[in-house]
Amino acid sequence: RELLEPAIQGTLNVLKAAKASGVKRVVVTSSISAIVPSPGWPADVVKGEDCWTDVEYCKQNG
Repeated sequence: RELLEPAIQGTLNVLKAAKASGVKRVVVTSSISAIVPSPGWPADVVKGEDCWTDVEYCKQNG
């Protein structure tokens, strides 16, 4: 949660500022770099918004 909270709050801040400025639409993009595949994930399962990077795996493996 410590990694997600700043990202969530930052996104909300940008969206609120856009709304206050009269912006009607936004486009959100991402990439596969947003997640690091965990060796425990089944290869045949589609990765989606519930597939978060395993922080401990990243700490151990860089």
